[in-house]
Amino acid sequence: MRLLLTITILHFIAGSLQAQDFHKKSEVSSSVLKKYEKAQDLSQATKYADALDLFATCQKKDPLFYDAFYRAGIIYAMLGDFEQAEEQFLNCMLLATDYRKDLRLNLGKVKLEQEKYEDAIQYFEAYLDSKPRNENQVAIVKKMIGDAKFMSSVNKDIPFDPKPLEQFNTNRDEYFPTINIEGDEFVFTRRVFFEDKPNEDFFRAKLNEQGEWLAPIAYTEMNTPLSEGARSLSADGKTAIVTYCNQRVGVGRCDLYKSELVNGRWTNYKNLDRPVNSPYWESQPSISANGEFLIFSSDRPGGYGGIDLWMSSLQSDNTWADPVNMGPNINTAMDDRSPFLHSDGRTLYFSSNGHPGFGGFDFFISRLDDAGNWSKPENFGSPLNTDKDQGMLIVNFQGDKAYLASNRSFVDPTESSKDSNYDLYEFDLYEGARPQKAVFVRGIVRDAVTLEPIIASIELADIRRSDSEIVKVTDRDGQFLYVLEDKREYGLFAQADGYLMNSLNFNLLDDQLESSKGLQIFLTPVSKEPTEDQTILENVFFESGSAKLKDKSFLELDKLAALILDNNLSIRVIGHTDDVGTADDNLKLSESRAEAVVNYLVEQGVESSSLQFEGRGENEPIADNTTEAGRKRNRRTSFMVLD
Repeated sequence: MRLLLTITILHFIAGSLQAQDFHKKSEVSSSVLKKYEKAQDLSQATKYADALDLFATCQKKDPLFYDAFYRAGIIYAMLGDFEQAEEQFLNCMLLATDYRKDLRLNLGKVKLEQEKYEDAIQYFEAYLDSKPRNENQVAIVKKMIGDAKFMSSVNKDIPFDPKPLEQFNTNRDEYFPTINIEGDEFVFTRRVFFEDKPNEDFFRAKLNEQGEWLAPIAYTEMNTPLSEGARSLSADGKTAIVTYCNQRVGVGRCDLYKSELVNGRWTNYKNLDRPVNSPYWESQPSISANGEFLIFSSDRPGGYGGIDLWMSSLQSDNTWADPVNMGPNINTAMDDRSPFLHSDGRTLYFSSNGHPGFGGFDFFISRLDDAGNWSKPENFGSPLNTDKDQGMLIVNFQGDKAYLASNRSFVDPTESSKDSNYDLYEFDLYEGARPQKAVFVRGIVRDAVTLEPIIASIELADIRRSDSEIVKVTDRDGQFLYVLEDKREYGLFAQADGYLMNSLNFNLLDDQLESSKGLQIFLTPVSKEPTEDQTILENVFFESGSAKLKDKSFLELDKLAALILDNNLSIRVIGHTDDVGTADDNLKLSESRAEAVVNYLVEQGVESSSLQFEGRGENEPIADNTTEAGRKRNRRTSFMVLD
């Protein structure tokens, strides 16, 4: 309504002046023109106050000299006095409606700065109606229209109370933070001097027993004479992806490099090479918690804008697949950068100046659905986002705290920060921006006889899906780590040459599980000698009260069949139940279930002569039958090796 009223008044006044001649520079008196040109010179010399005084004199001496109003408006806008700039531009439009196309554009900008969103949109649209030829400018104006519509409805009061990490911050720049999955090691990049030349090095800090960060020290094991740029660390802390630029043996301007922690030492950085790197710019890596995906920023061809986000997946031969652009839902015609894929594997944080926002680079969040599609990015809102550029944001594994590097003032968010140092901050992440719940399991595989750690293949799979297997090999010390996404049911299978398979089940659909750091898996050496030791098939399930196998049992039974065939084993499958119901019924049910497993193994090519089955009903409980959790443990299927 305000804009309509303004336009109505302008038309009324303009109508009364139609008979007058509006003065161009060529039509004003020489004395006014001389003052105008002097004001222009003062403006070029950044003597804005003196320039404004002379422009005001020009306006007073010749109220029809519209260019003096326009130039004064430009200076007021540069100085951030948008109310005065608006007044000057409106006076110019009053005198010469069709003076120049960017008059409407500038009016839209100062209206936008004053949060007069509806007015700004109408002026921007009027500018576009004038058919400007500059396509880049048209794209920018369309973006500003989207920003105005966004800001008129967005939440501008999200909880945001950043606290500086005083132990880490200095009078130098600190940025690119990372925090490990346990939350007790923090690594970041700091600008330093190496041989009197500016350089970038990694620094790390540990958490003490009181939950306080110790003073950071140089991460000498990972630093080189080169500048260490953006760094991403896998959840197990064993793989690091970093950025190096302008290397003689590099593929492009900036490339991604990989280092691995082997026997307690970081290997030399190795260029990931093609197809991840290209002759263009690759930087700002984010590796998924389990190490199977890599997201990074690149300006390579085939994208939607200047800088896009790309994703590559780790293949079975340990090489990276051709990167895939993350698509128009994530990427825009402008720049999208600084990705951070949370350990839940489904929540992506990044910054963009292409999606509707507050101006400059804002933080956004997108979530991956079960169909493999990324959601439309959501702006974090303010005051986290401002009209200034936001840098990089990461979130801890628990999802309740975020960390960012910024050179802006959080005392006065409007304060210019171009001369400030980058510092590190932490803040509580509000509920709407938190990632999906996830848990991790860190453990070790041991020989069941000697108790020594062994190298084993650890496979994690969503047993309700057929395309979700992730296979890793433990370190020489037998250790492994996996991240489990919420709302899934996982089977974990440990295998090694010369050993029987062992398995675990993690049901995040029905159970409230917590992260585990001390898990131990024992593998029994393969022996042709008979044994009474039973190996539980943790991922074999039946319909309630029935001997019908559930589909999610097939993955483990397939692995059991392969184990029998590869080692020429004979086994006895044993069924067990809880004590609900009569002993006779339970004995029959356990025998039927053991028989169903044997029948399935035969279907997979195992000779029936090498298989036996037995039901033991409720006679061998391994847990308390008075609780549901205990009864669940007692309802199990196991096997033992025969001679």
